Amino acid sequence: DATIRRVFADHDIPLAPAAEALTETPIVRFALDVASLGAELAWHDVLRVIRSSYFRAGALGDFDERTVAAAETLIREGNVQAGSKAYADAAERLAARADRDSAAGADADDPDADDPRTPRASSAKPTADEFRQAGAMLGLLFDLSARAADPAGLGEAVSTLQLAGVACELGQPELIARDLRALATLGDHLARLGEPPPPADHVRSALSAVACP
Repeated sequence: DATIRRVFADHDIPLAPAAEALTETPIVRFALDVASLGAELAWHDVLRVIRSSYFRAGALGDFDERTVAAAETLIREGNVQAGSKAYADAAERLAARADRDSAAGADADDPDADDPRTPRASSAKPTADEFRQAGAMLGLLFDLSARAADPAGLGEAVSTLQLAGVACELGQPELIARDLRALATLGDHLARLGEPPPPADHVRSALSAVACP
């Protein structure tokens, strides 16, 4: 699809892409991934969210890419499987170990490149403060996810995560336009839910039937 768009654009040939289901557009799929973390908070679902190109740690607070890298290390080295307490406990446990290693001048182990949980952003060992920051960031993400599970809170997640601004950073005009159209369509339909909103599974099913131009 990208090649077709590029070639047609190079030859000034208008191209009208077919509409797709709103829930299949990448930016809306990301918002729904956030809302779908649920109480289980499975490690692979959390990684999918924080590794997404749409995720900006700074939208949740005073965090950056180092915080995201520390969160990935926390999940891998803390052997986290699921549950908010497991993430919080791993953050404190690894922070305490980092404090001990720093005091002893111990070298950190190299990450296992074959492990699917291997951090993407940096191979440098996170500091104790970075582990604690990662735990705080994940806690805020989990709180936002819990609110976004309610249809009325999905719009809050889109706003809090600054997805409209993130979309504008993608660089390619057609991708920016696609994502902004999808967010506008999502916002329009969420505004029509009324009070009280329907159950979340009904809303998601309905959104999957909405075509985004």
